[in-house]
Amino acid sequence: MINSLKDGLPYALEVKEERKKEVEKKRNLIGSILPKRGHTLFSFNKKTGEIKKAEFVKFDYEWLQETQPNRKIDIEENCIYLSVLNKKNLIKVLKRENIIIK
Repeated sequence: MINSLKDGLPYALEVKEERKKEVEKKRNLIGSILPKRGHTLFSFNKKTGEIKKAEFVKFDYEWLQETQPNRKIDIEENCIYLSVLNKKNLIKVLKRENIIIK
């Protein structure tokens, strides 16, 4: 009986490691942004102060046995995503929300 427990122990450790890896890959939904017509989605890095257009990742998902195109934002660390008309308006919104001070 002791031999069977010892044989089962490494297998149990391997399963736990695999589960831990699956949890790390899982992404949480932070929120959703639907840009208004004519607006552009910008990202603002809080640490570096860099402003650039948000990058999207395209993928297909299955809905009722059909594939539909969809896209997600490629999320970066320390970034805020806002839907505004242009960079000038983005700076105005960031000042109004006290994110940047100038």
